Amino acid sequence: MAYGTWSRQVVHNPTSDEPDASDGTVRVALVIDNPGTAPALALVWQRVDAQAKDEWSFIGGSYLWQITIFGGGNTTYSHADATKFTGTLDEIIAQYGARMIDDWAPAINARLAQFFEGEEGTPVGIELLFATLRGWQFQAGQLVKKTV
Repeated sequence: MAYGTWSRQVVHNPTSDEPDASDGTVRVALVIDNPGTAPALALVWQRVDAQAKDEWSFIGGSYLWQITIFGGGNTTYSHADATKFTGTLDEIIAQYGARMIDDWAPAINARLAQFFEGEEGTPVGIELLFATLRGWQFQAGQLVKKTV
């Protein structure tokens, strides 16, 4: 299964009124973790039937970026284009603004594709059923697996 083993890595209360994306088995969300002291952009998931709705696991094993603001000092921010910027949180936001999240869209979509399709492009969820169905055909009044 493409989802991997779930483990609690983030305790997060959704900050958006929009529903999380879901395939019926798992839901995913884009979150800012640790907003007070070390904000991090993370792509996270949990099972739809999870009892603790605030417990999430990272997709890709970790956050995309994190800014440590303990004591208000400088930190190094890594952007989606692999550039790095060192400064205070206010300086980083002045430099990148909304691009701190927007520019990560291609990388986030690539992680989602890998997460839902599997390491080798194996379909999961409802797509597995459709892919399997396409592998069968009627032949001489009988259902048989395609050999092509």
